[in-house]
Amino acid sequence: MLKILICKFCSMSEIINRNYRQEPISFWSEFECKHFGCRHHALEDFFKSQWQRSEKSYGFLIYRWFLAIVFSSIFLVHIIKYFGNGYWFIYFTHWGFTLCAVTTLTGALYVSTYHAAPARMTSQTALVRSYWISSITNLVISYAINILYWLTVFPYEKTGTRPLKVNTFFNIWSHVLPSLVNTIDHMVVAHPTRVFHFIYPVMFGMLYLLFAIIYYCVGGRDPLGRRFIYKVLDFSAKPLQGAVTVSMIICILMSLTILQYFTYRMRVGIARKAKRLQ
Repeated sequence: MLKILICKFCSMSEIINRNYRQEPISFWSEFECKHFGCRHHALEDFFKSQWQRSEKSYGFLIYRWFLAIVFSSIFLVHIIKYFGNGYWFIYFTHWGFTLCAVTTLTGALYVSTYHAAPARMTSQTALVRSYWISSITNLVISYAINILYWLTVFPYEKTGTRPLKVNTFFNIWSHVLPSLVNTIDHMVVAHPTRVFHFIYPVMFGMLYLLFAIIYYCVGGRDPLGRRFIYKVLDFSAKPLQGAVTVSMIICILMSLTILQYFTYRMRVGIARKAKRLQ
């Protein structure tokens, strides 16, 4: 009898320990200052799918390379076709798409390395943290680009001197599909999301804003000769509008990060019921 009780206790301990690694911290614990950083007790979660059963998954590896090849290929074709004497680089959409290509390619390389040498990758703390930052930034920025483009850019371009060709593949891919693909990816991966990580998408957005201000100050113009990149960032005619736009973007990025946090909690909840937590 005693032996049976010990075996049951050991089995329960194994289940608790197994679930503890991917079990999220409490919601209120998310608001501790230490979670501005990128510390996670199980770095192997960044090289795994939430739904795999074994330590390595070739299905997840193939999936990672599929995303990397698709994003990287379209990125190269897009930049070659629409380079426009360097104007391609001034748009926030293209900054975001570049981040998509970099993040997916980096993820594929890291998962491949993990398959070859797990211990080597799980010891690369700096690389994992940089990937975590890139991943959450990519996820949130893709949503922000989708929302901001159709609300603040599309109405002006549709009625302006440069009509928007909404039926083109590259336009739809640049402004719609990244957010959809990244949402699916967010439900596939195993690493956590932190509420305070909104700071990284905000920093990315502020970096672009700094670029836009410098571009304006040095007399930069868009392909149509206008002294702004986006009409809502026209610092010469409507500086107050620019300030309101920046504040709105910060609020949107914070809200989108919180949304992705709850998406992560939903993913973990589903995985818990499906007994896929590790």
